[in-house]
Amino acid sequence: MEGLAHPGGDLHPLQRAFLDRDAYQCGFCTPGQLCSAIGAIGEAATGHPSHVTSPADLARPGPVPLTAEEIRERLSGNLCRCGAYPRIVDAVADVADVAGVAALTGTEMTG
Repeated sequence: MEGLAHPGGDLHPLQRAFLDRDAYQCGFCTPGQLCSAIGAIGEAATGHPSHVTSPADLARPGPVPLTAEEIRERLSGNLCRCGAYPRIVDAVADVADVAGVAALTGTEMTG
């Protein structure tokens, strides 16, 4: 997905995590998973809750922690038969853990 790649062709951290975790799917599903994951990270970073956000996380300001349950809920609109879902959750968690949710907002979100 060249739209996420950084100038010069360097992969976006999420693209790199998908490769590292063997989380990519077919050419149809992978771009959708990446776009949804970018959106999920951005929503969590700005404090937007999901259906599964805990009451404790709702009560405090700031980013919503991207737990595996949060990631699954936020990506639940992407259905695919490829079967890489557990690795996709791991890849998204890796990026959120390493860079921090807030670090992937703004210009980082678009490449």
